[in-house]
Amino acid sequence: MKLNGHIHWPRVLVASMVLIAAILIVFRYQYTLNGSTAYRIDALTGSFCAYPCTPAPTNPPLPATPAASPTPFNEQGYAAQLPSDERLAYAANARVGALQSTVSMAYANLGQRLTNAYFRSDHLIKDGQGFEMPDGTFWVVYSTCASEGAGCERYDLAILDGETLHPIWLPHSGGDWYFMEMLASSSGGRIVVSASPPETTFVVTEREIAQVPTMRERDLEAVPPRVLGDGSTCSMDRSPASPVFVWATSTGKAKRPLLSKTAFLVAAHDAIRLTDIDDLYCTSFQGVDLLVAGNGETKLTFVLAPPSARYAAPGEPIIMTNHHLLFRVIDEDAQGSVQGWGYAHITLKRF
Repeated sequence: MKLNGHIHWPRVLVASMVLIAAILIVFRYQYTLNGSTAYRIDALTGSFCAYPCTPAPTNPPLPATPAASPTPFNEQGYAAQLPSDERLAYAANARVGALQSTVSMAYANLGQRLTNAYFRSDHLIKDGQGFEMPDGTFWVVYSTCASEGAGCERYDLAILDGETLHPIWLPHSGGDWYFMEMLASSSGGRIVVSASPPETTFVVTEREIAQVPTMRERDLEAVPPRVLGDGSTCSMDRSPASPVFVWATSTGKAKRPLLSKTAFLVAAHDAIRLTDIDDLYCTSFQGVDLLVAGNGETKLTFVLAPPSARYAAPGEPIIMTNHHLLFRVIDEDAQGSVQGWGYAHITLKRF
């Protein structure tokens, strides 16, 4: 195109593009016959199809397959395949476990003078590994990854204040402590801690942490003493003819009935049988006498007020000092896998 004797190239380009588009539209499809079938060839894409080229139906997308739900543990099915004696033992443990679950650790109640700081944690506080400093602070040893499975062991020292763990770092050249325990020589305001690797001993006080020559001695066992407040021990009467369930024996060997079978079943809400209990002991904390009874590792804690008792807490105490009592129960999912632990930290109320 010329304007005033000059070619206007932009207009030439646009006109050429329009012409090429028109030619492609008119001559895009070519048809050819092969036998009795006509084929259409697309000159633009190079594809061809049998005329009239009906597009194949598009299958709708399949719905996403939902993820499989975890299969709950079939307790009845498992019990049914056990030998008769094991089936009876399993049923007894299950009844005690069912009663245990009727009281949440959050509602553990040992009396009006005591308070419960409940918390749930993925950390496993070691049994008997508790120490009370002169100022009342409560020190424990715990595993930071016990719920992650076998072979995962990392330990720390900590102060347990109510429901809160405050880790106390012990100097390490690198990595983690894969073993740690308080030693029996801990006393007063001085905690002796053994840790490894490498094998190292620390002395921890309220003001400092010092590394000392390696010590090898038994570990600290701050577990509840198995005696009542007056020093008496408890025993179970297994005789079917006896109306007494628990006897108390004084330091002078004098026996007295502590709890009748009827009183125990009332305290247990008649949810278990006397024969379900295979072990029991008594202890005392801050003037409160306790009866711990259960089947295997499934325990129940009762507050004693002879001639009666009441169900007070699931599980049993794992640590006891002068002013601190710690309970623990396992938190499991439907398949029985450990998801963590529930703790009740019992102390005197502050008025």
